[in-house]
Amino acid sequence: MSTICIHINVEDHVVKKTLENTTNPYTLDINKLPKVKFNYHAAPNKPLSGLDIALLQHRSDFVRTDVLEKLGGIYLDDDDVYVLRDLRALSRLGFENIIGEQKYGKIWNAVIMATPQNKMMQAYQILQDVVFDGGWETASVDLLTRLAQEFHDIPDQVMVMPQDAFFPLS
Repeated sequence: MSTICIHINVEDHVVKKTLENTTNPYTLDINKLPKVKFNYHAAPNKPLSGLDIALLQHRSDFVRTDVLEKLGGIYLDDDDVYVLRDLRALSRLGFENIIGEQKYGKIWNAVIMATPQNKMMQAYQILQDVVFDGGWETASVDLLTRLAQEFHDIPDQVMVMPQDAFFPLS
């Protein structure tokens, strides 16, 4: 089993104290898993665009992109995604990035599989910082959709799964 990393912007000593004192059954269950690692990752407050990143969801978009660019892995949105099948088969197809369409043809950023330091994730990280305008999808879904279109013809760079693969109820 691979390690499950939970990236949060809470420092290690706070996580440790919380895990020692919690009575929340879900947190207790997660803490019992042998290969779960909590990683502190500061969420940005202001990108190069100069606007404040007011919403936690937008800060999370930046953290997700940063972690995937540096470490690679599988990102799954915790409130939108339920895994029903083993994802290892997809990871063996040889693509640097595997993403899925949502309804109406846009790419949804709730499931991203990426290898470390690949060109599309590098572009996503750099451009996200520049295009952020406070809009709900501008620096996430819209940007990822455009990058998927631009990187589609580069061999092994990106595989776009049809809407039913990851988001049948989109």
